[in-house]
Amino acid sequence: MIAEKTSIRGKQTYYMKQKLITFSVILLFACAGCFSNKTYTEYFNMGLDYAEQGNYTEAIVCYKKALEINPNEAVAYYYMGIAYVNLGNHAEAIGSYQKALDIDPNYAEAYVNMGYSYGQMGNHTEALFCYRKAAQLGNKDALIWLNEIGDK
Repeated sequence: MIAEKTSIRGKQTYYMKQKLITFSVILLFACAGCFSNKTYTEYFNMGLDYAEQGNYTEAIVCYKKALEINPNEAVAYYYMGIAYVNLGNHAEAIGSYQKALDIDPNYAEAYVNMGYSYGQMGNHTEALFCYRKAAQLGNKDALIWLNEIGDK
């Protein structure tokens, strides 16, 4: 009789463990999509793809996710600035370009684009400063902009 009880309890314990394992496996697969193991590069490239398709809002989301992984990538801030410009949000673009420049003060293209955004917002003094700084760093586009506005 005692041997029978042990056997029944053993079977119950075995089946409970099997149910728990099955439940855990189901839960694991159900949540597999909840967590992303994407790298900075994957998010950044997704951002570039979205931007190329004209989906600038999703591009910005991807650049931000990339920057959560590696906040010291000036290029991601730069491209996020371009996406903001394409959405007509020059103030956010300037903020993104400034962050790129905080990381890499010699990022001439960021100065050019920041100058463009300042110009679009009517702040020609800041635009001129940005174009001059980019020109000092050897950016030829900045020289074109300076010639166009009559500053040499």
